[in-house]
This record gives sequence, structure tokens and C-alpha cells, in this order.
Amino acid sequence: GVYGDGAEEGTYVKIGSLVHITIRVYRPLDLTSSTNVSFTLPFTCSSGYTSNLSCYTRLTAFPSGTTNILGVAVGNTTTLKLRPVESNGNFGFLNHSAFDSSFATVQISGTYTTAS
Repeated sequence: GVYGDGAEEGTYVKIGSLVHITIRVYRPLDLTSSTNVSFTLPFTCSSGYTSNLSCYTRLTAFPSGTTNILGVAVGNTTTLKLRPVESNGNFGFLNHSAFDSSFATVQISGTYTTAS
């Protein structure tokens, strides 16, 4: 995950099998590793279901050819990954080394489906 020495905030609302989340991290601690940026969701995402969530980043160096960044809830896990959308339509993985500054910000908001 991304853990900072600044602000870390996350909230969720679960209604039936829908979970709406918001996450905000300011000043991530890891700025150099090649580890993928990921977060832990409060509930397991539905099996075979991958949900794309809105993502905003500040002071982040997008990989070459990136047109957008999505938060992706990975099916049958509690993992949320940040995935760059490349100009050819493929998805990459955003690593911690993409954070340009100790003042970088990541904000994610969206809804995913859970089996429980």
C-alpha cells in the first residue's frame, strides 16, 4: 500500500452488495521503489468482477504514453491497484517511483460490487 507521514483518509459506505469508497493519501512515504501502488479494500471484490474507480493524482510522473490513471478493484481480492491507461489502450501498473515529490497526493473514489 501507500502509507504516508502526512494525511491518510479513507471512508466507505456499504449498501447491500455495493461498496462506495473514497481514499486520500497525502505525502506517501515510499517514493522510490518499483513496488506497485495498491490499497486494501474493506470488502472482497466480487469474483470475476473488476471495477474501475476515478483517480486523481498530483505531483506524479506518469509512465510514458499514459493517457489516464484508474483505480482498479481486482476481482475476488481486497486489492485496489492504480493502473495507467496507455495510449495503445493497454493497462500498466503505477509504481511508487512515479511519485515526484514527498508532497504527492492520490485521491480515489468509486463503487465496486462485493459478494457479501
